[in-house]
Amino acid sequence: MTEIVFFALSVIGMTNIIVDSSLFAPVREMLRSYEKIHEMITCHQCAGFWCGLICGGIIVSYNPLWVFMGGCAGSFLASTFVLLSDWIVSKTDFVINDGVEDE
Repeated sequence: MTEIVFFALSVIGMTNIIVDSSLFAPVREMLRSYEKIHEMITCHQCAGFWCGLICGGIIVSYNPLWVFMGGCAGSFLASTFVLLSDWIVSKTDFVINDGVEDE
């Protein structure tokens, strides 16, 4: 059970670091001219698949079938996490009008 939780958190964290973090921004900028690679590291679903392959091979099993399934699970986890976090932000990111008009 702990491996599954560790796998999920690792995939989500690694994907967010690669796709969204300022730490990885210079690498993303450097790879901008390589269209396919740049697309892979700026898409949560794509990067989640590759992170799932890596984490699946390290955490879950060396069996190629399990590694592939880890990639598919990683793709789902990463894209679902982004959709969920964007939904939460959309429901909580608002401005309260205090009744004072801007002049």
